[in-house]
Amino acid sequence: MFAGIIVNVNSYRASTWSKSTVSAPLNTALADLYAAADANYGMYFNDIKSGGSPFSSGPNWDFVTGLGSPKAGPLMSYLGSAKQ
Repeated sequence: MFAGIIVNVNSYRASTWSKSTVSAPLNTALADLYAAADANYGMYFNDIKSGGSPFSSGPNWDFVTGLGSPKAGPLMSYLGSAKQ
């Protein structure tokens, strides 16, 4: 699912602003992704707060669910307008 989001974001960035892709370089793409989580987690991700073994899941990022599931529309808008 996330690969599909990145493909759509890259297409939008190239056609709208002639910007580079969010996957190059990867560390910049990850910085943009985590910046979205820091900016307003609930706007860009669905938090998964329970479950997991041997680790527990909790609010926001955790070892079991990572950032949670993306909210594709808002996340694509955020990544599409990222600085890179």
